[in-house]
Amino acid sequence: MKNASKKIKSLFIGAIVLIALLLITVIAQIITIYKKQQINLAQQEEISRLENEKEYYQSDKENPDSEIVVEENQ
Repeated sequence: MKNASKKIKSLFIGAIVLIALLLITVIAQIITIYKKQQINLAQQEEISRLENEKEYYQSDKENPDSEIVVEENQ
């Protein structure tokens, strides 16, 4: 009888340990996903900024009316 009780206790403890390990793994994955999302958002903002800058310089090439005046020192 006591032998069966010890087996049940060890199975119960093993189940708790397994659940705790799974919970820790899930939390670590959630943190990793969150960090990757933050990196992706920062990269998307940088891409948007660079695309806007590219469009600005391309519009200068397409419109030759906008002349750049260079003054020489005399």
